[in-house]
Amino acid sequence: MISRSLLRHASRLFLVTGLAGLPLAVYELYLGLGRGYYLLQADGYHALFDSLLAVLYAVLLKVAYRRSRSFPWGLYNAEGIVTILVSIFVVYLVASAFADSLAGPQVMPSWTSWILWASAALSASVAIAEVRYMRLLIVKSDLMHASVDTALDLVAGGVISTAYFSLTPVVLGAMMLVVLYNAAESSWTSLQSLLGAEVFGTGLREAIGRGIAAMGLRPLRIYVARAGSFYLVQAIIALPPETTLARAYRIKKRVSRLIASFDGVAIADVRVVPSSELRQQGARARRTASYL
Repeated sequence: MISRSLLRHASRLFLVTGLAGLPLAVYELYLGLGRGYYLLQADGYHALFDSLLAVLYAVLLKVAYRRSRSFPWGLYNAEGIVTILVSIFVVYLVASAFADSLAGPQVMPSWTSWILWASAALSASVAIAEVRYMRLLIVKSDLMHASVDTALDLVAGGVISTAYFSLTPVVLGAMMLVVLYNAAESSWTSLQSLLGAEVFGTGLREAIGRGIAAMGLRPLRIYVARAGSFYLVQAIIALPPETTLARAYRIKKRVSRLIASFDGVAIADVRVVPSSELRQQGARARRTASYL
């Protein structure tokens, strides 16, 4: 089971890295917009988007695993709406910088390469720090993102330092594709959460089903949906009609703890229902035992 300590430290890491990236992103945007440096402009938009998402993830990790009756759905709906709107806005801005760069080669002073390399160093530091928390899916995804950002910033800085400014549109095009992919992935996750759509292909449903079966229980249905960046899981368990309320309650608590132990699960809703089929199976088993 995921420890509260791991979640707390991961939340702090997201908060620190998000706040640390903001000044550099603002400085990149200041130079990019003020002097027309398209590489800094695009990287600044991207860095600002990443910083805001990191702060948002820090808040979400802080509250997602608080087991309480009043789940903060408003916060997760707000996450989805904000993520979609910011994604569209950032894609538009980066695409605009890419389109402007096609007008012709742009000369940038060599010292600006160090700004991009500083951004690369920050992304690399984030990736290294996140290795300790890779057990969390949200951290694993961000680590891959930070690794790609590091490579792009290194290449962009190299283009400026070697004065191969004709490659600026190529680097900006690569940045735009990365931003577009991240935005599409984040927006799709947010849309699934807002619509309450059932999620397939994560392997979570199958893993939970195996865990419940190992407890000697039969799940009738396991429903997995998004709750912001996390998962909501509802399991319906079949029990014999003669099961006492006390035993049904114990089974429900055991299954809830099992589901909550999986990474990414913020809500575990377990329901038990009587099954006439299990009653018939039990009666047949008792008759067979009486014959022996």
